[in-house]
Amino acid sequence: MGLMPFSTSRESGISAVASPPAFECALPREGETPDGAAGGEGQRKQSGIAGPSLRTGANESLETGHSDEIECWICRLGGSTVQNPLITNVCKCRGSVGWVHRECIDTWVLSQNRSNCPSCGAEYKILAISKVRLPQTFFGELNLLFWDFFLPLSSKALTLLVGSAINGFVVPWVIGATFYHKYLFLDQPEVSQAFNASAGTDGNSTSLHPLLEGGEHDSSFSGAWLWFSVMAYGWIWVSLWRCTKLVWGRWQAFFNDTHTVFATATEEDEDSEEAEYTPHSNTNLGTMHWMLDYCLEWTGSSPNMLVSRMVELGFLVPLSFILRYPHGQVLVTLILLLGLMLGCLVYPRRRITSPQLRFTEAQEHKEGATDLDIVLWYIAYVTEMICTAMLSIFAGVVVHFALSPYMLTFPASLSAFLVELSLTRVLAYWVTGLVCCAVSLRVDGGIIFPLFAPGVQLYFVRSMDSDLDDEEDYWIFVLSQVIDFDPFRAGVDFVRLCCVELTALYVFLAAPLYVVFAAYEAMTKDTASGPLTLPLASGFPVVMVVPGSDGVAAWLNSDPTPEMSSLVGGYSEHLFFLLAHHLTRSLRGVLAWLMNDPHWLNCVANALIVLGTGTAILCMWLFPMKRIQLKVLRGVAVFLARHVVHLEDYLFDAQRLSILDDWLHGDDQSDLPFPALQLPAVLLPRQFSLPSGSVLPKYLKLRLVLFSFLFFVTSSALFWTIPVAAMTLLLVFLPYSVPLVCISTNLIFLVFSPRTHVYVAANILLLCVIFVLGVPLQSLFFCASLWHFSRLQLVLDTLEFDHKLWRTVGAYSGEAGDGA
Repeated sequence: MGLMPFSTSRESGISAVASPPAFECALPREGETPDGAAGGEGQRKQSGIAGPSLRTGANESLETGHSDEIECWICRLGGSTVQNPLITNVCKCRGSVGWVHRECIDTWVLSQNRSNCPSCGAEYKILAISKVRLPQTFFGELNLLFWDFFLPLSSKALTLLVGSAINGFVVPWVIGATFYHKYLFLDQPEVSQAFNASAGTDGNSTSLHPLLEGGEHDSSFSGAWLWFSVMAYGWIWVSLWRCTKLVWGRWQAFFNDTHTVFATATEEDEDSEEAEYTPHSNTNLGTMHWMLDYCLEWTGSSPNMLVSRMVELGFLVPLSFILRYPHGQVLVTLILLLGLMLGCLVYPRRRITSPQLRFTEAQEHKEGATDLDIVLWYIAYVTEMICTAMLSIFAGVVVHFALSPYMLTFPASLSAFLVELSLTRVLAYWVTGLVCCAVSLRVDGGIIFPLFAPGVQLYFVRSMDSDLDDEEDYWIFVLSQVIDFDPFRAGVDFVRLCCVELTALYVFLAAPLYVVFAAYEAMTKDTASGPLTLPLASGFPVVMVVPGSDGVAAWLNSDPTPEMSSLVGGYSEHLFFLLAHHLTRSLRGVLAWLMNDPHWLNCVANALIVLGTGTAILCMWLFPMKRIQLKVLRGVAVFLARHVVHLEDYLFDAQRLSILDDWLHGDDQSDLPFPALQLPAVLLPRQFSLPSGSVLPKYLKLRLVLFSFLFFVTSSALFWTIPVAAMTLLLVFLPYSVPLVCISTNLIFLVFSPRTHVYVAANILLLCVIFVLGVPLQSLFFCASLWHFSRLQLVLDTLEFDHKLWRTVGAYSGEAGDGA
């Protein structure tokens, strides 16, 4: 009998929702005691023996003398104890393949509702042992189901509902309502006046700042926009608060001997699991309780959460009220800046220029850090995170500006930009910038780090492996960065970083669009095609056609058309008249309606755009983009470094280039087999890790600036050459921004690899069908499976979940076999 994988009831989750295998009940009836009804099964269950003829490993060892060779066919381990004996005779299998642990066979059979042995095919005999009396009347069953089935589930569901409402809606709404109280509690005429002032602006404007009385500009909305802004503002502050609190706990654990804490916690968890382990049968009631417990843990819905929520409201509500007014915003900003400056003046930090020394001192300060040091370093870390979020928002603004005036409209002045700036637009900028930062990090780790030597700084990118899997390594890296934090120096570095990164991002996006539209104008200046209307429409034009006839009425009309009547008038057979009626309905119904009301074309076009976008994204993930880019950029970078700036020894490492060449010439799709770098080596710039005997080149910074510029221009040109050509040709037929980008991307992948593109498109289509149809059907199937349970089955599941009834695999009553 082969080794079969199994999972316990705790691991199975909701994977088993079908009815359990049939079992024999040994439940007490009227006039019987529990022990008498079980017929001794209870005593045998407690000793690990279920069934009168079930033999244990201890008894068998007296007969064979080979107990040390017996092992369980599930876990492949030997050893027999009173609590978990080795047993046999649960199926037809005999010999060494028939021995199994009591807990293993119970868990393997009951957790996944298996009913037959996978080797001999014998049906398992499931016994039910109970210590309580089974209700014999209808009202007794209802009483049991009400107290032990309905009330516990209702209590958990109500706790989940109330906790989710408080955590996810009530607390954010109170915080958001405090910020937008000026518009939530206005009189209705004033709200209408504010909304009318907003609607009276240009129809193409995205301004969400209506002009109120006295010329005051403010973020005011009406209806759904108002409520969305209230909830979004609350969710933002609640997320920031809870994330800061969570990270603060991990930050403290890092300084409190992280290894010891985690190791001790892991050992305690393992000990508790071993001590509390019992083969818990997988019942449908247990599945529902497991789902509710998981949701309660995930949402944080517990009675103890009220204190945390009150603390959140006590801090964030006054802060939101202050931030509602311009003077309050200035006050909070000044307090934060003065606090940072005062902290640096009172607790000055010596600047550390050497990365190796920085890492060493970070290790030393970690051991003897005081509570004040931990707090100050964490404040510096939060400040760095705020700067990172601001960089993402600025990147989103730059993307918006780079896509104008071709794809989007950008405000004509700074004042207009500030007027149109709203919470939703800031969120859109942040998400866009976050995507740009994620792509940049992926390029750094997937292209720049394999290509250049570790520590090479090219101003807009850096050759550094930022993938720190170990949590302690991540916090050591963070500590080494904030140990000598200075707000003035951090501000200067942030401004310099923004200038370099945002300029590179703008050029990378704006230059290709300029080339596309310039080439289009050059191609169409002598033709009848007029100039494009900028910005391009985001999608296909919405078809608004009034139907010429009622398609539904035509569908229901059974009279044949005059043309059809003339064709079938000479025939009296009933078949021809039925055919005429059918064709008439088709022509007047479906075809006439589709031709007279082609609004369905918009739905089809949007569905195709969604399918094409998903296909393009998945193609970018599955296509060997990394290998193609490294093949092209490897020769370009080496040529520029060797023949233009003469920095080949500084920019490249001979061993890493050899590994890269071997990987590029092979067919291995795994990651590059570079030797792992320790954390101090990751932080070292290239000038501190040069090979022995090497010297720094003269005019290093000037050469790096020149190489960075040439490498950026060359790599960007190579990346955009094919997309620009495709977009220029398609722009003549598709003057719409989203379809233009979507179809151009898919066309490129289709030309390079048709089979892969068709395969990816089929997978995306299948995923869409599963998402649209499969998820609702899965819920319906789950509810239907619960609906067909009998009342007796619910009673047995309730007793088993409350540990008043146990199910176990009993002795096989049929004829024995070899089972091999």
